[in-house]
Amino acid sequence: AIVGVLKEYDRHFTIKWPNDIYWKEKKIAGMLIEVDLTGSSLSNAIIGIGININQRHFKSDAPNPVSLTQITGKEHNLSELLEKILDSIVDEYNKYTPDNEEEIRQKYMASLFRNKGIYPYSYGKEIFNASIEGIEPNGQLILKKENGSIHTFAFKEISFVI
Repeated sequence: AIVGVLKEYDRHFTIKWPNDIYWKEKKIAGMLIEVDLTGSSLSNAIIGIGININQRHFKSDAPNPVSLTQITGKEHNLSELLEKILDSIVDEYNKYTPDNEEEIRQKYMASLFRNKGIYPYSYGKEIFNASIEGIEPNGQLILKKENGSIHTFAFKEISFVI
């Protein structure tokens, strides 16, 4: 939903697995998701979304931040942008049905950062090159190493080398 809104300003926005949004090789947004499970069912979810909109300079240690203002060269009305994003989130949420789950998954895969090609990843002290093969239903990233072996990784188990 957020990438769809941002693509109105530039086509180079992608989702960096599992919870960041990138413009080219730079981070414009991040999300935190807290969930409560009742047995094996999701009972609650709280989602926090941070998007760099009108920043011209960053004072953090973040290695690769960017803002919409830096990308477009102009300031943006925060209320209007928030309304667009909220409308987009509600619209995407309302589109979901079990029957179109595969269509939504394919749309997500098409929006993934570095979804085509071979790139470096870091796993502990090991750095290796791999391509994204998919995402497991449980959210794990599936990578194919250059030697052809397939591996799955959980969140925080692996990182992109940027």
